[in-house]
Amino acid sequence: PMPRTRIPLTLLAAFVACSDSLAPKPRSATNAFVKGTAVVSRTPLRPGDTATFSYSVENITSNTLTLTTAAGCLVRPELDQVAGPNMKPPPLAGLLCTTGGTGLLLAPAEKQTYGLVLLRGFDPSKPADLQRPGYLLTKGTFDASVVVTATEIGGVVRSDWVRFEVKY
Repeated sequence: PMPRTRIPLTLLAAFVACSDSLAPKPRSATNAFVKGTAVVSRTPLRPGDTATFSYSVENITSNTLTLTTAAGCLVRPELDQVAGPNMKPPPLAGLLCTTGGTGLLLAPAEKQTYGLVLLRGFDPSKPADLQRPGYLLTKGTFDASVVVTATEIGGVVRSDWVRFEVKY
């Protein structure tokens, strides 16, 4: 009886270990001032398919809120590849800060939406320069989020991660 018990437990441990790498990432701690939201319009993506990645920051207070950061990007999209052959360079490594500065004024309950980053499933049978417009993504699993960095909110707030796949 003992050897039969070990085999299922070993398989279960291996399954849990494999599943851990694809487990959803945690969101940042709740913040009383702003909420970040990331949206990917479709999943899965197949070669040649496109999806939009939009993101926003919302003032969840009843007061006007001025957000500032000394340097860097106030509202920054992030894309993390969590499974599949690693992309070089990493996804969205070259994406510029789209907030256009280090300050943002939000009225009570105002939501500011940024970027409609076009994502495209890479088709390895076609030259990359013919697969435009869109940020080309190889086969794999990706997580998208938005990070808000501001002095007034005590540092960094991250949206929930949105998981999507690119399949061949």
